[in-house]
Amino acid sequence: MSPADPGAVIDALERAPGILIPLVREVPRSLLKRRPPSGKWSAHEHACHLAAVHDLFFQRLEQILASPRPIITPYDPGTSDPADALLAVDLDQALASTRPTGSGWWHASVS
Repeated sequence: MSPADPGAVIDALERAPGILIPLVREVPRSLLKRRPPSGKWSAHEHACHLAAVHDLFFQRLEQILASPRPIITPYDPGTSDPADALLAVDLDQALASTRPTGSGWWHASVS
């Protein structure tokens, strides 16, 4: 996929929730919040982060399409939030709130 190919990027974004959610559901509940020895994020934290930024992406896209000079607020979970903030997020709610995508939404937004 090339960033220069909008169709490929749109296709990847449309497919992301359908790939991510089933993968997360395969992880045993007892392991979801377990961080690896490196201290990096757990599967739970990654899934909650991806759900949050998936929606954030669409909010930003709507801003960009609606304003000739949008002001985009930076989001850096490593500095903006406490280190364990994503562990407190309800995983089921985060995944359920992931905005469904489809070519109808994209084509209406970008045309």
